[in-house]
Amino acid sequence: MPESNYFVSLLRGMISLAAVFGLLFGLRQWLLRSRDLSPQVAHEPLLKLRERVNLGPKSQALLVQAGEQNFLVVTTDQGVTLRELNELPPAVVREEVASPQFASSLREAMSLWRRGGSK
Repeated sequence: MPESNYFVSLLRGMISLAAVFGLLFGLRQWLLRSRDLSPQVAHEPLLKLRERVNLGPKSQALLVQAGEQNFLVVTTDQGVTLRELNELPPAVVREEVASPQFASSLREAMSLWRRGGSK
């Protein structure tokens, strides 16, 4: 009989523990709802770094977007300069730098160099 008494005590303890945790969880949910402290949904950042260009060892130019406005920020050893940009030029589409003919010539030269020979 002592084994069944131990089992009943263990079962009662586990049920009590589950009830306490359930009450704590319910209280937490009620408090979050009543005080509107629910976790906030991730929102879009207010500032966006669009471009960064290093001008020197300790200076750089930054293109920053704040909402609908764009700013050029230049940082140097002497300070920071901020200029509002009304309009940005349209994005420049970069053309392929190397022509296919140059690429094939380069591949041929590299293969010859690897073989250590000449034509």
